[in-house]
Amino acid sequence: MFFRQIKNIISAIILLIGTLLFPQFSHAADASLYISPSSVSTGIGGIFTVSVLLASNAQSANATSFVATFPNDKLEVTSVNKTGIISLWVQDPTFSNTAGTVSGEGVIFNPGYQGGGAKIMSITFRAKNSGSAKISFASGSILANDGSGTAIPTALGSSTITISSTTTPTTSTDLTNVAGTNGKPQLPTIFSDTHPDSEKWYRQNYAHFTWDMADEMTDVSAALDRSPTTRIGTQSIGRLQSFSSSDIGEDGIWYFHLRTKNILGWSNTAHFAFRVDSEPPSKLTISRVYEDTLINRARFNLEASDATSGIDKYLVTIDKKYSTELNGNITQTFETENLTGGIHTLTVRAFDKAGNYKEERIYFNIDGQQAPNTLTSIAQFLVIFMSLLAIITMLMYIFEKFTGHPMFSKAKHHALYGRKSISNAEAEHEMEKIKAMLERLNNLGHDTEETLKNFQKEIKKSKQKKK
Repeated sequence: MFFRQIKNIISAIILLIGTLLFPQFSHAADASLYISPSSVSTGIGGIFTVSVLLASNAQSANATSFVATFPNDKLEVTSVNKTGIISLWVQDPTFSNTAGTVSGEGVIFNPGYQGGGAKIMSITFRAKNSGSAKISFASGSILANDGSGTAIPTALGSSTITISSTTTPTTSTDLTNVAGTNGKPQLPTIFSDTHPDSEKWYRQNYAHFTWDMADEMTDVSAALDRSPTTRIGTQSIGRLQSFSSSDIGEDGIWYFHLRTKNILGWSNTAHFAFRVDSEPPSKLTISRVYEDTLINRARFNLEASDATSGIDKYLVTIDKKYSTELNGNITQTFETENLTGGIHTLTVRAFDKAGNYKEERIYFNIDGQQAPNTLTSIAQFLVIFMSLLAIITMLMYIFEKFTGHPMFSKAKHHALYGRKSISNAEAEHEMEKIKAMLERLNNLGHDTEETLKNFQKEIKKSKQKKK
């Protein structure tokens, strides 16, 4: 008993030490709510804006709710902007400088959002006192777009604000994103609900971008091209908070460029990369590998190519029942499990990294031979049809010989010449045609040698009777 207690105490101590030393080992979250940027430096009186972002890579998100906190002795909220991916705010974003909280609850309409990060809303703060302030989440949740509103494990991020004792100059209108002492706007932060992650490929051939516009902002200049370093000019397109392009053009990597202006001047150019691949893979081939060791199984080589984003994965389906997903490579080998005898269907879809796919289908059997294609099937039908026709012709001839009814002769005359009578030479010629047809059937695998011999004997008997 004493030793068992000692053992339990030692186990508890080991568990406690492991928990203290290795707290980072935990279940990974499938989604996250975080603050961007993750750090800000400003002075007393400085005004800055942060954004609340949602990321959900594992599955599509349908709704979110959160409560963000901040130290009210160092920061105060001046405004909130609910422009973002939320389709319907169940609870409009609200803030309390007394409690030091900002909260909101919203829904993203079907198909929801899935990606590396999209803006929910933005919050504008003013720094009150020097020191370090942390904006974080007291609570936050993300629900899946699965019809049931299943909770997705969610990680919560934060942002650290460093406030210097230097007073930041402002005009009678507060300047958002103050950069240095010149008062011009800082580099704007660009968001995209159509292409949220600059490192991922999307099949949408249209794009939509948003950014924050504080009250003192007066103008925007924007451009879209293929260069990552374009420095756009100061030609204003108005006081806009979004930009859309309904048709990007050719696939590839594109860049959206943006500058904003306040009463003191223009910001530098911000760049946002986005990737478009609207076309399916250009090639997908399936070839069967024949090996004697394959019994009741089949092996196939798969090869696909996509010039823009590349091949991401293959989805292989057998008989519309069993599906297997293979990681993306230009070439892959797939081997079936044991299958029952007969013809089977292999369907392959090759997906590129934007989600486009190309599909091919072949038929195969398990005895090591390729199943007949369309032309082969037509040939087999013709062989069966000709065989049945020959059998019917033979039965009609035999029926005539045994019954005396001129069924065969009349049918042949009507089919070939209508109701005209024919000579013995012509009849002989027609018999030779039938003989040739039966010989061709013999070449297709039908054993007609004995039938031909009996047929010839009957022809000789018929000639002798006529004489």
